[in-house]
Amino acid sequence: MSLLGTKPDGVSEHSFYSFYKKQTFQEWLLDRYPDRPIQVIEHPTIDFTTISNEVLAAVESDVTRLLSKGLTVILVDSGGETRTGTVCKFMQFVEDSRKH
Repeated sequence: MSLLGTKPDGVSEHSFYSFYKKQTFQEWLLDRYPDRPIQVIEHPTIDFTTISNEVLAAVESDVTRLLSKGLTVILVDSGGETRTGTVCKFMQFVEDSRKH
């Protein structure tokens, strides 16, 4: 589940990654992991900006649907804390901070 969208100044967050303008995030993952059934679902957001309730509800719906099927869900944003943390708090997930 990708929350990648833009920086506050409008720059695409995808532009920070090697696949930008060559292939989509989905294509990049499938090229590297062809034996894995990876599906990228995009919910574009703006970094350092509040995520709308509409987007939060859409992400929650997708995550809940996928987890109910027993699938693994990975939530991605450029820093991995602010927006991902907002979604996790919205969904009332609890962080497992155990050291492995």
